[in-house]
Amino acid sequence: MHNDLTCSRAHILDTPSFSLIFLRLNSHSLTKFICAVYLSPNSSYYSKFFDNLTSKVEHILSLYPFPKISITTALAFLSLH
Repeated sequence: MHNDLTCSRAHILDTPSFSLIFLRLNSHSLTKFICAVYLSPNSSYYSKFFDNLTSKVEHILSLYPFPKISITTALAFLSLH
């Protein structure tokens, strides 16, 4: 069995101001994007955040014919001092 899976960070899709990080997994038959998301529960930027996330997904869809996209969230409920 030949393993042709590669993983790379899709820096062009990252949005540091909203803590979005994208990874791209490629194989001969699959392109998958994994997005790790963090948005503070105290944030007042939900609308801007989701507008930004939507534009990133639309960008992916415009470049790849049938991508798989997974979005994972990290919620912080603890505050360490």
